[in-house]
This record gives sequence, C-alpha cells and structure tokens, in this order.
Amino acid sequence: MGECEAIFFDKRGFAIGDLVATFDRRWNKNAYGEAKFVATQSDVAARAGQFESGNFLLLREADLPDWVGYLDTPESWGAGKVTFTAFSAERLFDQRPGVVDKLYGTGGSIFERVIEMANDLGDTLIRPGEIFAGGNSREESFSPANQLYKDIDRIARRSRNDWDVTPSYTNGKLVLEANWYERKRKRIPFALTEGYNMELKENTLEYEGRVWNYVVAYGNASTWSSRVTHEVWDDESIKKHGLRVTGLAVQSNEEATVQAAAEAHLAINKERRRKLDVSVTDVDGTFRQLRIGHVPDVEVMQQGIENGEVGFTAEMEIIEMIYDHAAGKIDVTLKEY
Repeated sequence: MGECEAIFFDKRGFAIGDLVATFDRRWNKNAYGEAKFVATQSDVAARAGQFESGNFLLLREADLPDWVGYLDTPESWGAGKVTFTAFSAERLFDQRPGVVDKLYGTGGSIFERVIEMANDLGDTLIRPGEIFAGGNSREESFSPANQLYKDIDRIARRSRNDWDVTPSYTNGKLVLEANWYERKRKRIPFALTEGYNMELKENTLEYEGRVWNYVVAYGNASTWSSRVTHEVWDDESIKKHGLRVTGLAVQSNEEATVQAAAEAHLAINKERRRKLDVSVTDVDGTFRQLRIGHVPDVEVMQQGIENGEVGFTAEMEIIEMIYDHAAGKIDVTLKEY
C-alpha cells in the first residue's frame, strides 16, 4: 500500500495540519467506525492544537475508501509516544439528543430533519448529501431520552434503508455529507476466494439469527382495542423451520408504519444467514473492490456444507472492514442477505 494522507481540521472544518504515521481504521455498515494512530510526544508538544479532542481527521490512501472522523478518548501516553483514537463521523449523531417531536414522512425525509436537529444545538459540519426520498411514509417519535444516533438506527432498520457520512474536502474546508440510500448493497463482478486473496480465520463461519416466520406487529395507542395491528408470515420458512411467531411493538399507530415494520422484521428474520470473518490480502487489486455494501462472490473450501459437500459459494455483503496497516491486510466481515 502507498502512504496515507492524513489531514487534520479544527472544529469549524478548516485544515490545520497533517501527519505522517501508521493509521489503522475500521468501517461499518450503518454504524460508526474507529481509527488508531501513534504520534511522538515531541510532535504532540510542538503541535498541541492539531491533536485537540474534537478536531476532525481525514484519511486518504490509494485503493482504500476515505475515512473521516474526529479525535476523542481514549488517548494513551507512554514511552515517548501517544496513541490517539478517532471515531468516524456517524458518531457525531450520538452527541446530540432528540427533541420532543413526531415526524411523518419517508425514512429519507425524516433523516434530513434529523440532520437539522443535530445542528440546532451547534454546527456538526454535517449537511444533507445523497438522500433517497422514496419508500413508505411513517411516523417517528423523538425525545431527549434518546440520542439521534439511536433514532437513526431505528429508522434505518424499519425502512430497510442504509446510511453513512462521507467527506467533501475542497479549498482547505471540510464538509461532512450525510447520505441516505435505498440500499447500499451493490453486486460486483468480483470474487473473494479462499487460498487466493482470502484467508479463513478461527471460527470463521457462523449461522446467525433467531428465525421468526410469523410476525404480529401492533401500534402504540393507549388501549389495545384502538391499536393498529398487522400480521405477516412466510409459508416457505414455516415449512422449513416450523411455525415461529413473535409480537413486535411499534412506536407509532399509523397503519403504514406498523405494516412496514412488520414486513421489515419478517424479511430480516425469516431465515438464518451465514456470517463470515476473513482476512483479505491485496492480490491483483483486491483492495479496490472492498467497500461497505459491496457484494462479491465468496468461495469457501473448508467451512460449511453445500449440496452434501464441505465448502460453499455465496453472494455475501461486506458489512465491516478493519485495515491493519502493518500487516497489509483487511479483516472483512461478510453476511448473507
């Protein structure tokens, strides 16, 4: 891999310095990631303002996706070095509580209002980016009891949409673009193959998910008789796994919201899914193909069963990437959907 370009920004988003160092980092689907780096104590003393908690950090490296976030604890000092931690920009929503409000609209339109809520108490540098405004409309409740990050997670799961925050950097100024996707999932004509560009790790393969194939969703009206309900089921899953029924509480009494929540819960839980943890090497430009949401063919020789034989081939979505700069590898978590 090439050298990582690391640019630091103050709380207003203006570039204030750079650093040559080794940066390990993590990307997650619909969640915040993390980065770690080490600086000498003499560098930190000479440029103390650059390393202040809350300053922003943009990491760019050939063949890897950009990483953007801000400095926070933990910060460890010892043996002439300082180990810093940064969290990706999605976590900024966890620093803002909601306000007492009920919003009605699609997941994307509500997300735009959440961005406004986040900036009402002080600029986060987050602005609306690519926003998918389609899908079913729903009602969502907000209050100071929840941080906005938790609200976004709830809305994304109910609407079955994806989201992230990406950097825009021009003329020395950083802007954070909050994106809301119909799906981030993208099929790519590429394969991760055991023994070629992918190595299995210990306890590599898991079958996940408690199966629910009959969902009874109900709204939050004050009495049971006035609560909207909606039932959905999947005949194929019932035949395969037996009948498995669950109730689902929905924080709304809008019929469309309750129905959408029931359908989303069934779609996610009607089958168990394979989850795979592997280590990927940069053979023939493999790293260029690794992005959160990308769906390569995954070819495993020594785990799982398919057609009565050990091993399997499946389309699996990348949901987590952890880059180890020293090892020159990316630990990748993939999941079947």
